[in-house]
Amino acid sequence: MKKIALLVLAAPLVLAACGGGHQAGTKLDPLAYVKQSAKKTASIPTEHMVMTGTVAAGPTKITMNGSGDFATATKRGQMSLSMNLAGRTFAVNEVIDGLTIYMQSPLFSGQLPSGKTWMKLDLQKVGSKLGLNYSSLMSQSPAQALQQLEAAGSVSNKGTETIDGVATTHYQLTNIDISKLPQGAKLEALAHPQYGPLDVWIGNADGYVYRESLSFTYAVSGQSASMSMRVDLSKFGEKVNVTVPPASAVLDATNLMQGGLGG
Repeated sequence: MKKIALLVLAAPLVLAACGGGHQAGTKLDPLAYVKQSAKKTASIPTEHMVMTGTVAAGPTKITMNGSGDFATATKRGQMSLSMNLAGRTFAVNEVIDGLTIYMQSPLFSGQLPSGKTWMKLDLQKVGSKLGLNYSSLMSQSPAQALQQLEAAGSVSNKGTETIDGVATTHYQLTNIDISKLPQGAKLEALAHPQYGPLDVWIGNADGYVYRESLSFTYAVSGQSASMSMRVDLSKFGEKVNVTVPPASAVLDATNLMQGGLGG
C-alpha cells in the first residue's frame, strides 16, 4: 500500500508543474515568460490530455499510457489508462471529482462486493493521514505553482519544435526546489523528492502549453522510487462531459488506504 501512497503523493506535484505558453515578440525573460504562459493555459476552462509514464520501485516497474478530458472550473475529469506490470496489461478507467478519484478495472472485479463496479479514494482524507492538505495542493493552478518557484531554478530556450502540426518553443527548467511548491516542506520530509529537468513546449501563436515532460525520484521509509511522465495537451476549450459513478456502484476504499499508510 505504501507504493500506492507514493503515487497519490506524486499526483499533485505533477499537476502543479503543468503550465506554459509563448507569444511571438515577447520581451520577458524566460522564467517570467513561462509563468505568464502558465497563467494563460490555466485560465482555459477545458483541455484534452494524452499521457505516457513510468513508475519504478525496486524491481517493480509499471508503464502506463492513456488519454482523458478535464474541466478546470468544475474540477472534474475522466481518463482511460492502459497499464503494464510484469508483462501483464490491464485497463483502468478513472473519474476525478474534486478531491475524489473513482477507479474501475478488471483487476478489481474479484475483490468488489456484488453490485459494486467502482472503487473510490478521498484524497483529502488520505492527505490528513500524511499531514497534507490536499485541498490546498489541488486548488493551486499551474500558474500559481510556477509563480511560487521564484528563484528555485533556471530556464533555458531549447529551440523550436512542431507538435501535432503546432509550432512550439521548447523550454527547460532545471534546479527545481521542491520547497517552493505548496506544502513543499512537508512533501520533502515525507518523500524527499528530487526533480530532474522539467520541460515544456509552448505554442508560438497562441501561448498555450502543448507538451510537458518531467521526472523525479522519491523515497519513503528507505525505499526509493522514480517516476517519469510526458503529457500532451490539446482541444483547448472544447466541451467536456464527466459522469460521476452513482454511490450504489461504488466501494469506498479510503479507509483501506489510510490503514495501509501506517504500516
